[in-house]
Amino acid sequence: MSYLALYRKYRPQTFADVCGQTHIIKILEQAISQNKISHAYLFSGPRGTGKTTVAKLIAKIVNCENRNGLDCCDKCSNCLSYNEKTHPDVIEIDAASNNGVDEIRQIRENVSLMPVIGKYKVYIIDEVHMLSIGAFNALLKTLEDPPSHVIFILATTEFYKVPETIVSRCQCFEFSRIEKQDIVSRLSVIAKSEKVNVPDEVLELIAKYCDGGLRDAVSMLDMLVSSSDNITVSLFYDLKGVISDEEYSIILDDVISFSVKKLIDKLDELSDRGKNFIFVADGFLEYVKNVIVNSFKENYFVYDIDVLYTVLNGLNDIVLDLKKSSFPRTVFEVGLLKIAHDCNGSSGKNIVNDFAINLEKSIVKEEKVIEEKTVEQIKPSKIYDKSIRINNAFCLANKDLLNRLKEGWNNFSSYLGDPNYSSIVSYLADGVIRVAGDKDVVISLKYSSLVCNADLYVNKLEKLFEAVFNSFYHIAFISDDEWEDYRKKYISDRKKGVVYNYVEEQKKDDIINNVVSDESISDNVKDAIDLFGNDVVSVD
Repeated sequence: MSYLALYRKYRPQTFADVCGQTHIIKILEQAISQNKISHAYLFSGPRGTGKTTVAKLIAKIVNCENRNGLDCCDKCSNCLSYNEKTHPDVIEIDAASNNGVDEIRQIRENVSLMPVIGKYKVYIIDEVHMLSIGAFNALLKTLEDPPSHVIFILATTEFYKVPETIVSRCQCFEFSRIEKQDIVSRLSVIAKSEKVNVPDEVLELIAKYCDGGLRDAVSMLDMLVSSSDNITVSLFYDLKGVISDEEYSIILDDVISFSVKKLIDKLDELSDRGKNFIFVADGFLEYVKNVIVNSFKENYFVYDIDVLYTVLNGLNDIVLDLKKSSFPRTVFEVGLLKIAHDCNGSSGKNIVNDFAINLEKSIVKEEKVIEEKTVEQIKPSKIYDKSIRINNAFCLANKDLLNRLKEGWNNFSSYLGDPNYSSIVSYLADGVIRVAGDKDVVISLKYSSLVCNADLYVNKLEKLFEAVFNSFYHIAFISDDEWEDYRKKYISDRKKGVVYNYVEEQKKDDIINNVVSDESISDNVKDAIDLFGNDVVSVD
């Protein structure tokens, strides 16, 4: 049998097993016990806090034929079908990939049918906020007055995106982040069940970094268990890509005391250890925040509080800048220098000059390394013609494909900790996909300088793109300003009846578009409207 991930293996099987969310469980238990089950529920809250789990438990409990109170028998046909994930009356829908009107219309057609083996037909729609406006409208009437044998359970991580008309027709429950101690307790139970020794310090760290999401915490434990038989604090920091509070304390001392050489040496060490400076900056921001909070709690201030506020504000700026930079080490280093200078005022001017010299050497060295690493990547980039790729993307533009790629765009963030892609993934994660053809895609970046850098790494970025979407595409990067020009030109061309012909990239012959007859012009305008929307297809 294939390996089963721990978060799936230890998914709660009863309400009593659910971690946290005590107030929600209590209300639901009362409602089911008194047979006052609502026709529609809306569960909202951060990821990994139990929304889908509770929805599935409701589906199982209400259909159990011989339950004792709220405990399912696990012997009837409903329970057995549910446990085997083959229950015909429990329909799970991922709105991220099934968000069109047609899918919801299918539901409307099927809700009138009686359940196959259960008492209730339960529809669980995950990430419901990703439904289109048309799909929400199609769902509205069914949600307002469904048959008595149907229960809708909607789940979302972005409650504010759900229309008020939908919200007003549901019983709404907001799932909160799970408390740290509850997560530690749950992880301890799983570790004992798996017969692995995990130090309490590691469990505390997992709970600290999972941001109240139990699923993330269990997945991190799964990774640690799979990595080594000897689970240590050091192993956790290595896998997470962060550093310990002791190291953050050293960096904070160096920044506040303006110990530039020590600071640079420390950053060199972190770089040699392969640390992701985006994660390091996030962790440092959290550490300084905790220092401030604990100082007030204990009424004991190791550092001047105004200095700490300066550090905190500066780190916030660094975290924002790191997300759009291709040189995270440099941004982090220069940012810490600025913070140190702000903390020390004019007293650090001479040291600044010395640091600037060292920093210049560091940047030159970093650029040289990048140049050496990308020699093979740059060579093929020289033969690709951006205009051909943009032409081909428009030629085979597919709106459904574009929407599917947009839906999976957040998956790029999972590669921030991958040493193979961490330095370049921001080009895709922060970019906006504008046109998607069968073989080519156009991605815009905010600044032209980012486009120039992204072009250097285009081959590696295409491999990352393929890793996320399981299909290879040629990528053409343009700036946001350039996109507006391309979009207007395409709309204008389609209005004039100009056809975009596909051109093989190796052939740099002319990309002459052929003008078609007047009868076809209206169809071309329809194509432009379909791609960009009726509200933007108005070009003089």
